[in-house]
Amino acid sequence: METMRTLVSQGKSIIFISHKLNEVQAVADRLTVLRKGKATAEGIDPQGLTRTQLAELMVGREVIFQVDKLEREPGKVVLEVDNLSADNNRGLPAVRGVSFQIREGEIFGFAGIAGNGQSELVEAVTGLRSSEGSIRINGTEVGNCSPRKSIRCGLAHIPRRSYWSRYSAESLHYQKRYHEELHSESDQQWLADQLCRCSRSCKWFEREL
Repeated sequence: METMRTLVSQGKSIIFISHKLNEVQAVADRLTVLRKGKATAEGIDPQGLTRTQLAELMVGREVIFQVDKLEREPGKVVLEVDNLSADNNRGLPAVRGVSFQIREGEIFGFAGIAGNGQSELVEAVTGLRSSEGSIRINGTEVGNCSPRKSIRCGLAHIPRRSYWSRYSAESLHYQKRYHEELHSESDQQWLADQLCRCSRSCKWFEREL
C-alpha cells in the first residue's frame, strides 16, 4: 500500500485489480467493477459505497458477510501429520517440520501466499510427493505410500487448479462410487486404479504447465 501511495505522489498512475474489498476501498480514487466481462459500475468513488453494496456489484446478489454457525464438538482424530518435510520440484525445502491433526466433522484451513509450500504439503499428504515424517489416516501410516492406499483409507483430493476440473469431477465420481456402491475386492481394485489415473493426470498437467 505504501509503495503505491509513494508512486502516486510522484505523479505515477496505477491500475489496481483486486477482489479484496478492504484493499480496493483503501487505495482506489475511482473504481470500475467487472462481472462476467461487463462493467456493472464505472468511475465511482469507492468511499461512497458500503462494503455490502460493493460486493453486490461484484457478484450480482446480496452478500452476507456474517454467518452464524452452530457450536459442535469435533469427533475423533482422522488425520495426523507429524514433523512432515518435503522438497519442491527443484529439490529445495518447501515443507519443513509441519505437524497438525484434523478431527472428524472439522474444517481445517491453511493460510498463506501461493508458493509457500501449500501445494507440496497437499501432494505429500495425498501420496503424490515423497516426504519425511509421519502421515496417518484413521491410525494407518500412509507416508510415502501410493495414492491408492490413501484413498482406501478414506482420503479424497480435489486439485486446486481450474484446468484440473475434468479430473476433479472424475475423481469425485469415483470416490462416491467407492463409498456407496462398490463392495467386492475386485470392484474396489478397479476403482482405486481409476482414482490413481486421475491423480497421475493432475500431476502431469502441473508438470507440463
